[in-house]
Amino acid sequence: MSSFEQLRRARSPLHKKMQSFLEENSPLPLVLEHRFSQIGRIADAFIESKKLIIEIQTSPIRPTEALQRIEDYGSLGCSIRWLLYKPLFQSSLTSRLLIEHEALLFSYHTAPLFHFEDFDNQPIPLATLFTPPGRIRHLLSHLL
Repeated sequence: MSSFEQLRRARSPLHKKMQSFLEENSPLPLVLEHRFSQIGRIADAFIESKKLIIEIQTSPIRPTEALQRIEDYGSLGCSIRWLLYKPLFQSSLTSRLLIEHEALLFSYHTAPLFHFEDFDNQPIPLATLFTPPGRIRHLLSHLL
């Protein structure tokens, strides 16, 4: 079994549900499990037209690993939209680090399926998930 297949099987059910949610709601073509062989990474979701990686974290991640992903994808000219599972990341060291990279928190409910918010517990519009970091403040200023 390849390392790619092992990785796919290691995804939690919640992770897979979020990937499906993103695929169904993306306003632009989105590829799940996109391989970047030149850096040895597989993105959870990738919007090629925006060079946007969407990383879904439903399990703990070390700050050094998060920074390495940012550096690796950045070397390809890509930015990362981090989606962190709120019960795990609300007050972790990694989340404090990723606040600078405009990470968003999400929680899972039966209806609506997912709820997104920033670290000030402010709701985030769905369109923000598909917006590269650095442009959120601009987007929100037009929506509010």
